[in-house]
Amino acid sequence: MVQHAEAATIDFENTGGVVEPGLGTVTVIPNGYGGFVWENFDTLDAQTEWGSEPDSGYINGTVSGEYVAFNHFADPASISRATNFNFISAAFTAAWYDDLQLDIAGFRDGVQIYSTTLTLTTELYSNLFLNWFDLDQITFVSYGGTNTKFPAGHRRQFVMDDLQYTNVVATPIPAALPLFATAMLGLGVLARRRNRKQAQAPAI
Repeated sequence: MVQHAEAATIDFENTGGVVEPGLGTVTVIPNGYGGFVWENFDTLDAQTEWGSEPDSGYINGTVSGEYVAFNHFADPASISRATNFNFISAAFTAAWYDDLQLDIAGFRDGVQIYSTTLTLTTELYSNLFLNWFDLDQITFVSYGGTNTKFPAGHRRQFVMDDLQYTNVVATPIPAALPLFATAMLGLGVLARRRNRKQAQAPAI
């Protein structure tokens, strides 16, 4: 049996990652940040990096703080952890392409357990509440959409902020439960003995 602890929030501030050469505030999210392994995820300071393009999803997708996460060069991305976790929620936005499609899938031991597809806009973020339980990996794939507002050459990145998760915690067995089970077993033995004696008694 499992219980679900209080949610922790990853806000992508102060990741301690390495700045990408020539890309301003773009920083690779290092493995171990928030306790996860990050594959193809970067962060950036939206106000500093894209202040000249205030309608971008980087700015509109900033829920808290100054930094948001995104999939590097719009390639597939994932997060994973050695100990299983519950994916509660996150805020998602399209960086440049309106009607951007985002496939999200949750895995346990290599088997896909959950999946959903979002249609994202650059104008505002979508708070997605999933409550996906007992996972060890989540994958993200962005595609499609239309770029009508920004210069050519921008890619189909999605923006993510305030990812919430909980740990999967084993529920302790109440101390009285083993005693109760022993008592019930004893009653079952007595009942069987009584039935056996009644079956062996001569009919009257």
